[in-house]
Amino acid sequence: CGGDGIGGSGAIIRHFAEALGADGRAALRQATEAALAALPPAKPDDDWRGANRRWPLAHRLMILADLEHDPDAYIAAIRAGGIEDRHAAEVAARLIEAKRPAEALQWLDQPRRHQEEGDDSAIDLRIAALAALGRKDEAQALRWGFFERALSAEHLRAYLNGLPDFEDFEAEQKALAIAVGHEQAEPALEFLVGWPALDRAATLVRDRLAELDGGAYYTLRPAAVALEEKYPDAATLLYRRMVESVLDRRSSKQYPYAARDLLSGTRTATRLPA
Repeated sequence: CGGDGIGGSGAIIRHFAEALGADGRAALRQATEAALAALPPAKPDDDWRGANRRWPLAHRLMILADLEHDPDAYIAAIRAGGIEDRHAAEVAARLIEAKRPAEALQWLDQPRRHQEEGDDSAIDLRIAALAALGRKDEAQALRWGFFERALSAEHLRAYLNGLPDFEDFEAEQKALAIAVGHEQAEPALEFLVGWPALDRAATLVRDRLAELDGGAYYTLRPAAVALEEKYPDAATLLYRRMVESVLDRRSSKQYPYAARDLLSGTRTATRLPA
């Protein structure tokens, strides 16, 4: 219950949406709008976590708008709640789905609260909007820029797929070189193994072993396994790095894992050239 005499959490409204029918949902929307209109206007510094009494009612209207697939009603709901600067990405997603990409970009360009800053989904929304508007070069630039920053394989593949024939190979080689030299060695190794570009991954291990945290077994161990067959030297270095990390930290709980890594490293080392 929202404490306004209307009742109905978001989950309940969604569950009974079909039973309510269009008339029932309309009646609930009208009652919620009336309750919202009776409250004082939202203050700019209202806390989004609940100090703003308008938020639960606005949220209910947002749910009802989604049930009707009505982006304009959704926008009206967040404006009524004084929370439009916190939901720009959500509005943009609904506008893109409604084939209104130009309006979606306008929302994405609005200043947003810190809760949405760094939200990678906003990048994908902007790319989708630009692509829908035929602004291919701008969409490609965003894909490439995000790859450079986050080493996103998904965005790199989309970028390469958007290139003319015979340009993708050169761009891929450039991207792999960027990954090898990325400022963070562990994400770079994970990307190169997953791409896969095992030759580049082996190069990174040899050149930047000291930058790899031996405690990052969730990255180093899969990389070592992937490198064992063709690049046993790099795999051996990774196994040794993980063993040394456990010993340096005197982490007795990790000794069984270190023993297995030691055995794997010893086995791999036997394949090294004399």
